[in-house]
Amino acid sequence: MDEGEKKIHPGSENLKPCKPGETHNPNGRPKGRKNISTYLKELLQQEIEVTDPITKQIGKKKIAEVIAVKLVGMAIKGDGDRQAINDILDRDEGKPLQIQKLDANVKTIEIIDVNIPESENKNEDASNQNIQAESESE
Repeated sequence: MDEGEKKIHPGSENLKPCKPGETHNPNGRPKGRKNISTYLKELLQQEIEVTDPITKQIGKKKIAEVIAVKLVGMAIKGDGDRQAINDILDRDEGKPLQIQKLDANVKTIEIIDVNIPESENKNEDASNQNIQAESESE
């Protein structure tokens, strides 16, 4: 491909870019409509009445706080729920950085086409059948 020449994907010849203010999906999501993340954030901020497991007093707590207490409880109970522990650490410390090393010094492998003549295949198949027949008769 020459410099300055654009790569064209098959079937994209009829595609046209949108003009300013124009859309190719006029019936898409209406402006101002909430997505699932927004609903979840709102729900987690709502307060509910709960009984404190330590003091046994009834009080109002945010749903997010109740979930966090439950998660910590799962993490410290018995041997600890490994997934709960990982969730807490990932939220608090962030997920561990995963470093991937790529080696660009790849050597070329030559592929050799091996054709086995028909007669050799037949002899090999016949000897395999003889071995199977001998093992079955024993």
